[in-house]
Amino acid sequence: MKITNNENSGLIWYGIAVLLVLSFSIFPSKKYPNKWENSFSFADSIAKVNDQNIKVKLAEDGLVEARKMYSEFPYHARIQMLLGYYYFVLGNMDSTIYYSTKSLENGSGGVVNSIEPISQELLANATINKGISLLAKGDTNSAFKIYLNASKYNSHNLIINKNLAWFYLNQNKPDIALYYYYTALNNNKTDADVLLGLARTYFIKSNIDSAHYYANRVLTINPDNQDALNISNLTR
Repeated sequence: MKITNNENSGLIWYGIAVLLVLSFSIFPSKKYPNKWENSFSFADSIAKVNDQNIKVKLAEDGLVEARKMYSEFPYHARIQMLLGYYYFVLGNMDSTIYYSTKSLENGSGGVVNSIEPISQELLANATINKGISLLAKGDTNSAFKIYLNASKYNSHNLIINKNLAWFYLNQNKPDIALYYYYTALNNNKTDADVLLGLARTYFIKSNIDSAHYYANRVLTINPDNQDALNISNLTR
């Protein structure tokens, strides 16, 4: 029996350019000049409409205003976050990654009305979407690099961690893969992809008992998972 470990095994992707639904307010809580409010008002409007064409138009207009603010305050984390958001709505993952990373580097985690969770969410989703595109082109190395970057600023994200684990496993670095799989497992104890990844990794390391244990945990979630069935049978 063959234990499959193909290019997409263990990867769960979000769709390309999915509009991020933020669970945080982008609007600053403290009073800013009117020109700031104008920059943020487009983001507020995007959250209130459902029509994708309208969202794109609002993002284009908001981007114009945000760029004006950025020319005056190029190191302001909130403006960088806003630029990242508008680029995300427009499907530009490279720019979203760039500006959300800059926002996190410049300190978006203030005590009052922190925007760090928004920048982290933007960075994670843009990284996942960009990763789809890179892997589709066979550029595994670049995909790996952007995941490493995202992990520096969002080390507890489930999808980032389990995809990093997959990358390291395919680089024949099972011990590092285990670290990321267990980090992912802390986010979700019943994620079948993570449990199967652990089973595969322990099987590669010839740790039969652990491979059998995690394969059987997958089977309690999905009794028809062929990879888990194979590992379970091979490790009896």
